[in-house]
Amino acid sequence: MNPNGFRNRYGPWAVVAGASEGLGAAFARECASRGLNVCLVARSKRKLDAELKTIVDKYSVACRTLELDLSEGNAAEVLDSHTSDIDVGLLVYNAALSLIGPYASFSESQHRDTLATNCVSPALCSFRFGKRLAKRGKGGILLMSSLAGLQGSPNIAHYAATKAYLLTLAQGLASEYASANVDVLACCAGSTATPGFARASGSAEPSLLVMRPETVARKALNHLHKRGVYVPGFANAASAFVLSRLLPRRAAVAILSQSTSKLGGTLSAGEGPQ
Repeated sequence: MNPNGFRNRYGPWAVVAGASEGLGAAFARECASRGLNVCLVARSKRKLDAELKTIVDKYSVACRTLELDLSEGNAAEVLDSHTSDIDVGLLVYNAALSLIGPYASFSESQHRDTLATNCVSPALCSFRFGKRLAKRGKGGILLMSSLAGLQGSPNIAHYAATKAYLLTLAQGLASEYASANVDVLACCAGSTATPGFARASGSAEPSLLVMRPETVARKALNHLHKRGVYVPGFANAASAFVLSRLLPRRAAVAILSQSTSKLGGTLSAGEGPQ
């Protein structure tokens, strides 16, 4: 889809949740590069302000920010209200909390925040913005899932489970909203060279298996109109096919445990290890 077609279908405004750094910031900049105005949503005002300046200076589009904790129960309502005066054509929900370590080592409140940020808020944002997009007769919703959501992943068990939820949600909504000319896509990213991945793994250098966030964002937005599920990167797509189609579930989990057991840290806020 050419830039004019993309802007006509998904503009004039895009809302990007989890936009202060890493993959979320890459989505915001990619949207801006295609001529969309952008609403940046995250918890850190300092990072949001810096990202706003970068986008306005480089792409000459309108940009606004919303300092918001997406684990709050009314987050979707607040975001809907904050954008009620603009014509939103695209929602990108990238925000996530990732508990890295044994499941039982975290508090109940941390698990509740994970569910709220990774499942409740994207579901309710999809509900609220989905209704707005259906009423206008065009637009898109992109939910960031992960290869980890294709099977249980030890050491990031809760994160993986929430990403499986988003994968299933997006598949259902893609079918439901198709008649309203609204595209819904789950992007199942693999390892991505973001600050969150660097904190978890100790390295964020791009490689054959670790993609640049800019590449993931560009490819995902290019595939948005195809709806359903998209796995960016040939190596990731091949891994997803093997893990989900060829191997028994127990074997897939065993293989994943060899890599997820190497992750460090305790909590990655804003985005998960992907």
